[in-house]
Parts: sequence; structure tokens; C-alpha cells
Amino acid sequence: MIETNSGLLEIYVGWEDKLDNDEWYFSNSFESITKGMSPEEAFNYVPNVIEVLLTLDNDFLVWETLYFLSELYSIATIGAGLLKGMI
Repeated sequence: MIETNSGLLEIYVGWEDKLDNDEWYFSNSFESITKGMSPEEAFNYVPNVIEVLLTLDNDFLVWETLYFLSELYSIATIGAGLLKGMI
């Protein structure tokens, strides 16, 4: 079983109030996770996000989390593309 990062889970606690106070709440929260992540770290973090996605039953949260997953893949594949170009 994957051990999900508590920082990721914390984003979903009280999200409605946090979103009311900051329209960029999810973007800022997810960015705080990905900031400084290497491509390998982003790739390895994907299962955490998928595990959370499978537990969500709110369409809005699912879409916000899918955008985050897309960002992780972007970070992971950019690094893979850079490495491929070096070989």
C-alpha cells in the first residue's frame, strides 16, 4: 500500500472555506507540493495522487486533482525529455 503524503491529504480538509478565502487555493496548495520537485520525485509522487483521486466523490475535487496530476506528469516528462536529449 502507498503511504499518502499528509500534506496532500491536508489540502482537502476544510477546502470549501479555504477556497472562499482564496480563489487560487488549490493551485497554490498543489504548487507548494511540486515546488522544487525533480522529474523523478514528480513521477514517484503520481501514485499518491491517484490513490487520493480514487477516494474522491466530489466532481470539483476530482477535476482539481486531475489538474494537479497533469502538472506532475508535466514535470516528470519534461525531465525525461531533457534526459533523453542528453543521451
